[in-house]
Amino acid sequence: FFFSSRRRHTRCALVTGVQTCALPICFPVTIPVVAVFFILSQAITMVGNKAIDGQLVSDGVHALYVTESGIQSGMGRLATSIENNYKIDEACALLTPGTTFSVGSGSFQFLTPSAAPTKDFCTFRVMGSVGMAQRVIEVLVEMQGGPGNYVLLLQRWHEVLSDE
Repeated sequence: FFFSSRRRHTRCALVTGVQTCALPICFPVTIPVVAVFFILSQAITMVGNKAIDGQLVSDGVHALYVTESGIQSGMGRLATSIENNYKIDEACALLTPGTTFSVGSGSFQFLTPSAAPTKDFCTFRVMGSVGMAQRVIEVLVEMQGGPGNYVLLLQRWHEVLSDE
């Protein structure tokens, strides 16, 4: 504690019977302190944003893996349905949009595809989600042969962007 007998330039008032005084503010010291706090707050914000961006990238990669698990599940469901004497268009209709399946730290669900199934082709969409990230892949599957003697060929798959 430092005490000086020199009079300071203060302003005092009597508030509810108690004398209160405001100490003088030294602007040359205040400005650098404010500047340091501002710079530190900006640095913390930038570091926080990079951490969030890194998490989104990581979640996006994991969402792609979850989506691929959904594709494998869809292919397995198609194969099982065909083995139970469903035609591919009937089997494709069993990939019900909206049902959510949990996988690891995420989940996937089948979405409404861009094309209706035909007697030889099935198109289905899968959306994988992890955290705030989502990935959507649409696949086109061709069936050659018939029940008991068939091959499912994954003809095409592509990632669906949000504006498609």
